[in-house]
Amino acid sequence: DTRFNDAESSGDVTFNLAKFSGIAEFNKSKFSGETWFTEAEFSGAASFGEAKFSGEAWFAEAEFSGSVWFGEAKFSDDSWFREAKFSGDTWFGDAKFSGVAEFTQAVFKGFTGFNDVRFENAANFGAIDCMTGFSLAGATFRTVPDFIQAHFAEAPRLDNSHIQPQRLWRPTLAAVKNYLKGDRDLSARWRALKRLAVQGHDHMHELEFFQNELKTRRWSTDRPWHAVFWFGLFYEWLSGFGRSIVRPLIWWVASALAFAPFYLGAHLKISGDENSGFGWVVERHLLQPFGTANTPPLKCEVGEGDAWQAALNLSARKAFLIFGLDASDKSRLNYACLYGVVTQEPVLQGQLPKSFYLDIPNSVIVLGITQHLITAVLLFLLLLAIRNNFRIR
Repeated sequence: DTRFNDAESSGDVTFNLAKFSGIAEFNKSKFSGETWFTEAEFSGAASFGEAKFSGEAWFAEAEFSGSVWFGEAKFSDDSWFREAKFSGDTWFGDAKFSGVAEFTQAVFKGFTGFNDVRFENAANFGAIDCMTGFSLAGATFRTVPDFIQAHFAEAPRLDNSHIQPQRLWRPTLAAVKNYLKGDRDLSARWRALKRLAVQGHDHMHELEFFQNELKTRRWSTDRPWHAVFWFGLFYEWLSGFGRSIVRPLIWWVASALAFAPFYLGAHLKISGDENSGFGWVVERHLLQPFGTANTPPLKCEVGEGDAWQAALNLSARKAFLIFGLDASDKSRLNYACLYGVVTQEPVLQGQLPKSFYLDIPNSVIVLGITQHLITAVLLFLLLLAIRNNFRIR
């Protein structure tokens, strides 16, 4: 057995090609310089619990035949585990990687746990081979990890893991140029993560990774002159890529309120009001309360009531795609109030004739069709979000 517990080194330490036949303990050791264990062989258990690596830590091509413990270890610089072989159970729980964490082509034969690990820099797990369980529960990544072509015999655990790329609050010109240039590798990384979530039936992470895959395609694959670029933006704004239930509801209500002034504007043009117009409607009848001295009720062309309320009622009814609702008697009264009627009977103020035809302007018909289309899209996105969040088939 070899024990270096609580050891401190002031310079570089080299264990390249070393062979540890028994237990090898480096618990709470402090390595101030570079630490080299390249191609070292650990026949027994190896423990680096709470060890601190201030310089680069090299474990490339090292072989661990027994269990390995790196719990609460801290890597202040880059750490290299490329092509390392872990035959026993491996634990990196609560470890912190401040530099690059390189595990490309590493082999894990026993259970491997990266629970609650913090990766402050790049984390590369490309083409690793994990033959049993692999857990990333509670892990935090400050950059998008690389799991491209990683192989897992069992689906990895991703519960409560977070991928939170750092954002530049004061972007430089170079950073803006890099963003507009795009990075095709990022979308490939998100796609690899999505594949892991699908393998583990982790539906919520699957939606999250799919969302980020689409977002990172912008500027790199999807350009502003591509239709998919703008469809992706609208998909994000309207529904958060099919994940938000509240967002399409807000847009739905907002669209119903937004169309009402346009219906009222068409009424004002018919009535011959010189001040008619969308801006006047918003200023006088949307931003001020009803019934005040400054905003007297707008009279109907035919019948009783307030034209502004009729416009709101008409817009609200068109916001519901229910067959026959727009053709109900109440809707006919709204149309008559706003745009008048065609009849051979005398029309008295505040009364409807017994027999009449609606005189609906063509612009209002176009507005209605447009609102129906927008409502249909928003209702579809709402139902899609409900399905996605509650996994309804």
